[in-house]
Amino acid sequence: MFFYSCIQLLKFILINNYNKSEVEIDRESIDSKKGFHNWLINFFYNAHKEINDKHSTIIHQKLFKLKKYRVESDYKNVGVTYSKSITAKNISSEILLLLKEDYEL
Repeated sequence: MFFYSCIQLLKFILINNYNKSEVEIDRESIDSKKGFHNWLINFFYNAHKEINDKHSTIIHQKLFKLKKYRVESDYKNVGVTYSKSITAKNISSEILLLLKEDYEL
């Protein structure tokens, strides 16, 4: 849930701030052969560096941490603890705040 809220906001920003259409996003992510989430996180990292390099790096690292939590809970039969839940919530809140600040959302 927390990971996907960040992914949805990244996609919104690409469409509204970088003038990418959903068709372009889909095509570029498929062409990259890296999977949609990896493509989106890496594309956004490179695009966002021009706006705020420091935030770009922080967001990139935190998104991959959230993705790791999601993969563990969805595919690896790793128990989700209260502590990990709160950590994921806090990480996503930090990401969303940085994006809101940088893109004046």
